[in-house]
Amino acid sequence: MKLLRKKWPLNRPPLDVQFELNRESNLASGLVGWWPSAASRGANKLFDFAGRGIDGSFPSAGDPPWIIDPQFVNVLDFDGNSSYADLGNDVYSMPAGTLASWIRTTGDAQHIIDFGGTVGIHIGEAFPGVYTTPAGRFGMQIYDGDRVFCNGTSIVNDGEPHFVAGTFDGTTIKVYVDGVNEDTDAQGSPTYISPRAQTIGRYYTGINWGYFNGIIHDPMIYNRALSAIEIWQLWDAVTRWSLYKPSRTRTPYLSPVGTPVPLLLNQLARGAL
Repeated sequence: MKLLRKKWPLNRPPLDVQFELNRESNLASGLVGWWPSAASRGANKLFDFAGRGIDGSFPSAGDPPWIIDPQFVNVLDFDGNSSYADLGNDVYSMPAGTLASWIRTTGDAQHIIDFGGTVGIHIGEAFPGVYTTPAGRFGMQIYDGDRVFCNGTSIVNDGEPHFVAGTFDGTTIKVYVDGVNEDTDAQGSPTYISPRAQTIGRYYTGINWGYFNGIIHDPMIYNRALSAIEIWQLWDAVTRWSLYKPSRTRTPYLSPVGTPVPLLLNQLARGAL
C-alpha cells in the first residue's frame, strides 16, 4: 500500500508492479484506444487498455514477432512486408481526434495508423503518387472531400526513437515530433466511408506498399485534439508515464477481450523509454 500512495507520474515506473490505465491522469481524457507493448508481450494480439475492448489482431501467429530491444524492451518488430494489426472496421469515425505513437525505423513511405484511408499518420509518400509528405518526414492526412496533408520538418526514419502525433479538430491539423509542433494546416470535416478497415502498421487496403518496417510502440488514439502541452507530456521523460497506474489487485489486468497476461512495470523500467 505504501507504493500505491506514491504520487504519479514518476520518472520511471516502480519495479515489479502490475499496472492499469490511470484514469485520474489528464492524459486519460478522451483516450479511446491504447495498446501499451508491456500489456501484450508474447501474445498474438495487442490488448486495448483504454477499456473499449478494441484489441488489435495479427494476420497470423508470430507476425509481427515480439523482440527484446535495448530501448523499448519487449516490443513488436514490423517487417515492412506483411506485419500489421487489424482494429476492425469503422471502430473510429471521429470528427476530432489524436493519433500518436513511439516509432523507430529506417524505412520510408509507410503507414503508422490508418482509419480506412480517411485519417492517418505516416512517414513519407506512403501512398505513391497521392501523398505529398517529403521522404523521411512524419505526416498526417485527412480526406474531407479532398486529401489534406500536414507534414513535419524533422527526419524521423533515422533509426532513432521518436514520438510522433497528429491532431485534428474539424478545422485544423497539427503534427508533432518529439513533443514539438512542426506544422499546422487547415482542414474540413473527415469524410468516413464505410465499411473500411482501421489498422496499425499498414494502409487499410493491404496492397503491396505502405507496410511499416520497424518498431511501433504504445500507439494511442484519442477522440479529441490534444493540446500542445498534452502532446509534450506524452513525450516528456517524466510525464509520459502518467497513463500507467499500479494495479490495486494481485491479478493481472484483464483486457475486456482476451486473456489476462502478467504485466510488470519492471519490464518498462529496464528500458530507455
